Amino acid sequence: MTTGKIIDISNQEAICLFVQSIKDKKIVIFPCETVYGLCFDLLDEKCKERACQIKGRPKEKIFSAAIPSPEYLEKKRIVPNDLEKKAMARYWPGQLKIAFTPDFAANQAEHKWFRDILGQIDTIVATTSANKSGRPAASKAKDLDPEIIDAVDFVFVDDSKIYHSTATTVVRLKVKIEILRQGVVQVSEDILH
Repeated sequence: MTTGKIIDISNQEAICLFVQSIKDKKIVIFPCETVYGLCFDLLDEKCKERACQIKGRPKEKIFSAAIPSPEYLEKKRIVPNDLEKKAMARYWPGQLKIAFTPDFAANQAEHKWFRDILGQIDTIVATTSANKSGRPAASKAKDLDPEIIDAVDFVFVDDSKIYHSTATTVVRLKVKIEILRQGVVQVSEDILH
C-alpha cells in the first residue's frame, strides 16, 4: 500500500525505493528492529544537519548506525579494540550498539532481512529513533509524530519488522564496560575476561 510518501515495505519495489532513497541522500523513516528510525547516509554532512533539524537535537550529539557486517566499520576507519571485538563476537548480530568513537556508535543489524537491505547500500546508514529529541520513540506506525512524517522524504511502514519495543543498549568499551543507555541487551561483565 502506498499513500503519498507513506509506503508499505512488504514488497521488493518498496525495498528498492528505500535503498535508492539513501543513495540519493534522502531522509526516511524505516522500521529498524526496535523502533521506527530516521535513516540516512551517515557519511553525508548535509544529511546529518537536516536530521538534527528534524529531531531538534544539537549537532554534537552522535547518531548511531546499523551495519550489515563488521567490515562496514572500515568505512568510518574504525579498528575495534579487544574488548569491542569480544562484545561484537558475543552480541552481534544483535541489539548492542557500541560507541567506537565519541561521534560514532553502531550495531550489526539483528535480522537477516535488514542486513541484506543495508548490504545493498555502500555507506553507513544512520538508524536514530524517528522522534523529536526527548519524546518517546514509536514502535507502531500509528504512533509516529506527524511533524516528523512531514519533515522526511518517505515513510516506510511495517509494524511486523519491529521485533523489540525497547531501544538498543548502547555501551562504550574501552578499559571497562560503560553502559550509556540500557536497552534490550543485558551486557555481562564476563566479556572483560
